[in-house]
Amino acid sequence: MTLIRIIPSIESKTNRSYYDILGKLCGRIQERRRDVEEILKGFFRPEEKINYDKLTKCISSLKSAKWIDEYQHGVYSDLMDNIEEQIIKHVKKLQESAMEVNLDLDNFDKIEHVYKVVSEINEIKHVMELVPTVGQHIDDVNSWFKEITNNVFCVIKDTFSLEKWKEQGYQTLDFSKAEKAFHYLDVCRKIRILFSSDCMSVLNSLEEFVRHFSNFVQKEMENCFTSIKQYENKNKEDMFEKVRILLNRLQDVSEIKTKYPRVFSYFSNQKVIEHWQNELSDYLRELSDEMQKLNVTQQVEALNTELLVVKALSKLDGFLVGEKYIDVY
Repeated sequence: MTLIRIIPSIESKTNRSYYDILGKLCGRIQERRRDVEEILKGFFRPEEKINYDKLTKCISSLKSAKWIDEYQHGVYSDLMDNIEEQIIKHVKKLQESAMEVNLDLDNFDKIEHVYKVVSEINEIKHVMELVPTVGQHIDDVNSWFKEITNNVFCVIKDTFSLEKWKEQGYQTLDFSKAEKAFHYLDVCRKIRILFSSDCMSVLNSLEEFVRHFSNFVQKEMENCFTSIKQYENKNKEDMFEKVRILLNRLQDVSEIKTKYPRVFSYFSNQKVIEHWQNELSDYLRELSDEMQKLNVTQQVEALNTELLVVKALSKLDGFLVGEKYIDVY
């Protein structure tokens, strides 16, 4: 219309309608501007959910109105510069709030909060074509989130390595760290951005490690108990050492069951404590009967041997319900 109005006769005839249409168009642009400004105010209201779809549509409409600068100089460029500046400022603020949080193993309870921030930053991808400078910030925060969690996955994998544990002589584990590892992985496995990470493989390895550990502990306790029952008054120190190992393992398992339920859930035998309570109680009755017979038949040496075993096993009385080894002793 502007080009046609170069012709004097047309200019005079269209003068009124031209400015009416121009005014309406400018009014529409101002409406879009107010819409954008209202949405951008949400950046400063943390509780408000930003409608990025609407923001994208509004910015797109404004992008197509660049021509207005020919009639109202600076209106378009100043507006778009302000929009871009506020969006970049908002992204940087979110990025800083996420990246200042320590997401190590001890802070597994903060992962979901940080991921919400990362997700909001990724929602801004809607305006990336219109405001391309936000792209680098989005890529940076995504890379940081993947890297920081992957570093923790590596720590978990290394800490609970079967081969490493065997090389170190089957040492007692840090069950608190194992419990935190399970919680950390439980949270991360649900996060879409980490679907391509090593999260699931590390979780599977940790589960297998705990199952192997529980089987090893059960076997070790059985061997110790068998050795104790076969004691023949030859090596008292060895027998007491077997009782000490059995006691420590029972205490470990009891602590795991009480304090670290995620770890205990992967134990092969979920009734391991009850199993050993029965084993110890059955052997207590067996020893009691045997000692009565030895007393009647006055087999003093054999009786003293059994008394030594009973005294040693009295260290396990805390796991018994009812009669204790110390009572028999």
